[in-house]
Amino acid sequence: MNKIINDPGHYFFLIKDSIKYIGLFYFFIGSIEDVRKTVKCNIRKSPDEERYGVFKSIALISEYRKNRLSDRILAYFLDYLHNERGINTFYTLAWLKNNTAPAESHLVRCGFKDLGM
Repeated sequence: MNKIINDPGHYFFLIKDSIKYIGLFYFFIGSIEDVRKTVKCNIRKSPDEERYGVFKSIALISEYRKNRLSDRILAYFLDYLHNERGINTFYTLAWLKNNTAPAESHLVRCGFKDLGM
């Protein structure tokens, strides 16, 4: 954590309602080589892209789950990074639990495609 917290390509956001912190969101912006190291596969470089976004972690306390707040958080950052930072290609990882990805339907609903890696 100490290594990446000071890396200028890594971004951590605490999410707060009107009273308390309710979650966090972490992503990084990097080269295709950075993305390949993170997702541990040989993703093809897009000829038009120099930088890519990788969404690493989203976490919400239990009472804020199941109300699609995470959809709105992803939509916000997709829009911000595309419109303000010029990032057009995004990756994320979905961890497996019992050979299924619990976040799969959420990520598909937010426009991500399963690359089957």
